[in-house]
Amino acid sequence: MAQAGRIVVNGHDLAKEPQRARRQLAWVPDESVAYDFMTGHEFLRMVLALRGQAGAPALKDLLEGFGLQPHAGKRFEAMSLGTRKKFMLASGLASDAPVVLMDEPTNGIDAQAKAYLLDFFKRDRERRLFFFSTHDLEAVAGSGAQVFALPDPNGQQQRAA
Repeated sequence: MAQAGRIVVNGHDLAKEPQRARRQLAWVPDESVAYDFMTGHEFLRMVLALRGQAGAPALKDLLEGFGLQPHAGKRFEAMSLGTRKKFMLASGLASDAPVVLMDEPTNGIDAQAKAYLLDFFKRDRERRLFFFSTHDLEAVAGSGAQVFALPDPNGQQQRAA
């Protein structure tokens, strides 16, 4: 297991230039990080404002593609797991970050949203790096992803798709 090293994102060392390095990254967690009292629109505005993006050209397409327009005014506490997850995806994908880190991006979303997401990966992969963990081998195959099998710190056998 590594004991030392550096993380450099698009030429920016995370230890020496933390703000510039983090600006290169967007994060999509497996579970919702939105406050229950927030609406979908409020959450997206907040995330984009924190990134310094007043607007995001891709946001309208993402809302349509994920079928989120009817849910944008709802509070997170009233949303299903899948709808919450799609808002998490939209917030990360709408950013201008060249590297998007995602944890289980297809977990909990419907087939139409999954197809849209995999198509989005294909359309935008020349411009950005999508780095995600998943147990969904169909998503791996459908996205055209390159697979990396990370070593298990306990020495267990690893499987790669």
